[in-house]
Amino acid sequence: MPAEIHEKILSCSDCDLHEKNLGRTTGRGGTGIRLMIIGDHAFRSDGSSGQSCLFGVAEDEMLRRMMQAIDLKEEDVYVTNCIKCRPRPDMTPTARHGRACLRLLREEMAALRPTLVCCMGPLPTSLLLGKADPLIRLRGRLFKRRIDGVGMTTIVPTFHPRFLLSHPEMKRAVWLDLQMIRRRLGERHPTPDTRKSAPGR
Repeated sequence: MPAEIHEKILSCSDCDLHEKNLGRTTGRGGTGIRLMIIGDHAFRSDGSSGQSCLFGVAEDEMLRRMMQAIDLKEEDVYVTNCIKCRPRPDMTPTARHGRACLRLLREEMAALRPTLVCCMGPLPTSLLLGKADPLIRLRGRLFKRRIDGVGMTTIVPTFHPRFLLSHPEMKRAVWLDLQMIRRRLGERHPTPDTRKSAPGR
């Protein structure tokens, strides 16, 4: 992440979350990324190591396994949240907080120019798609959207790892979404083997 955006996140006071929070969460990942993942907000830190989590301890581990399952390395992926403050346990972030952070999220996207964006959870999905439909109706599809300051962007909505931890029966649906992401990335950046096996080659 560019230093300028990092500083803006740390100093943001655009909503009431900045007054009482457990710190700010900035994105993490490679610079020449292929996939940008956007969640809602960080849940907690790993108190044993002092490492700040992007989603949560168990959620981050699940996300790591999900990326491994579609053959993406750490340098291929950038993970961030649409809400930059890590809320206290007695605070529940809302869409209003997400809208307050949207300018920062757009700046991240403009700086990184990802090949594909995966929105995990209803909040980032509704913010970027401008749709109030339930996530169950939106997942499994590719959406083209023009994002201010970014341009035309391909977005894939799916469920958040936090949701999957309490609803494991939905893992199958997310696995289908991940396979679609892998196919989409393969179409844009085919490997030599893929080119050889493509129809008409």
